[in-house]
Amino acid sequence: MSNYRILVVEDDQSGRQLVDNLLTHFGCTVDSTDNPMQALDWVEIQQYDLAVLDLSLPSMSGWELLKAFSNAGLTATMPCIAVTAYHSPETRQSALNAGFYAYLPKPLDVRSLYAELTTIINRDV
Repeated sequence: MSNYRILVVEDDQSGRQLVDNLLTHFGCTVDSTDNPMQALDWVEIQQYDLAVLDLSLPSMSGWELLKAFSNAGLTATMPCIAVTAYHSPETRQSALNAGFYAYLPKPLDVRSLYAELTTIINRDV
């Protein structure tokens, strides 16, 4: 997973720090923000291998952010993982149907995050 650049968009500071630390531990380079508009600016100037998006962001939801990435033609090259504290089987299916590559409920399980990252990376190889 080294040499992977990952964008994290999470409004909860402790959750964002946890994801940052886990991804850094896995050898990834991480850019993180709590601001979806900043994330949109960043993807215009930086190529990311993957994004982790909280579905419940205050100013723009992860759903809306995924759609904005798609409208900009970015999701074809940047898989996105949905994370949420409001887990349900219906939300999971809706996220996958919307175009998220993976869906993880909070609190995040380290093994599940690693497994999803590995699956996405191996899919790209």
